[in-house]
Amino acid sequence: AVLPIAHDAADRDGARWAALLTSELTSRAGGGLPDCKVVARETVAAMDTALSDPRVAARQLDVQQVVCGELRAAADGWSAEVAVVEGISGARRWAHRFALARAELPELIGQVAAQAARAVLVEMHRTAAAIAAERPLGQRSAGDLALQGWASVYDGLSPRNLEQAQQFFE
Repeated sequence: AVLPIAHDAADRDGARWAALLTSELTSRAGGGLPDCKVVARETVAAMDTALSDPRVAARQLDVQQVVCGELRAAADGWSAEVAVVEGISGARRWAHRFALARAELPELIGQVAAQAARAVLVEMHRTAAAIAAERPLGQRSAGDLALQGWASVYDGLSPRNLEQAQQFFE
């Protein structure tokens, strides 16, 4: 689920850019994994009271990751902070602060969304791999094993992780 990007309510331009960033994040999140679901922007917006806590939103929407962020005015544009939060624990799995120059803002919104979508994809792989690992080896599908292999790669490029990934891929 992508929560609406927080912004200064008095800043009309900021509100417009925050809405565009929320929309772009929603459209890109979850791409790359079959059978994943991304909650519609309208559904998330209807939960207005639960949006202050990603854990509550995750429980109510039955999702495992939540994307949230904030857009603030800066001297030459905006500053955006975007995070991927684990729904159960509330732990930040990825966060990044972006400086968004006013003149390049339309292009930068897409870049921010693409970077956050990659972080969501990594976390979705890790979560799916952890769920698959709980099943006995004989009950795991080829897709489950592939997810476990990718999760090993995402844990870092080391000889041990690559060997473990190769075993899952084989």
